[in-house]
Amino acid sequence: MVTSTLTRTVDTCTVRLSHDHEWAELTLSIGEHYAGGKLIETGVDFSGGIGGRDELTAAYTLSNWLAAITSGALYAFRTLKEPRRRVYLVALSGSLRSTGMQPLANATAFAVSNLLKREATILQIDDWNIERTDYSPTLQPVTDSGGTNGVSVDSSRMNPTPIVNT
Repeated sequence: MVTSTLTRTVDTCTVRLSHDHEWAELTLSIGEHYAGGKLIETGVDFSGGIGGRDELTAAYTLSNWLAAITSGALYAFRTLKEPRRRVYLVALSGSLRSTGMQPLANATAFAVSNLLKREATILQIDDWNIERTDYSPTLQPVTDSGGTNGVSVDSSRMNPTPIVNT
């Protein structure tokens, strides 16, 4: 079997949300058109998670936070009238209470809108700041070995912020 390595450019968007002592940062990229399965995928190079700041979120796992991220991505595709595409979660870090779920969904919608190069449509939530901190093309390896293409997003350049539980 012959394996060849090619490269392609993948845009990534990093968004930070904050309110008082709560914060989160996520980096996303957009992939192929969605044909079923998981809408949000974490790559092999995925780093991070969110630390819970209250009794409820202290028991949250990545799947809880992914629910908010999925909701935000679906909102962006629906309001922009864009066909769904696979969304890759490259990095995630932060420290949130349960009230941070909706702002996390909004930050995701903002990132997806940016990646689609469309006007960002997000709901304003009192006192939450949502800002894009990075938007950059990244050269990615694409390996073809017998018809299977694998794409990984290089998160090594992003220096994710460590999770702080307080």
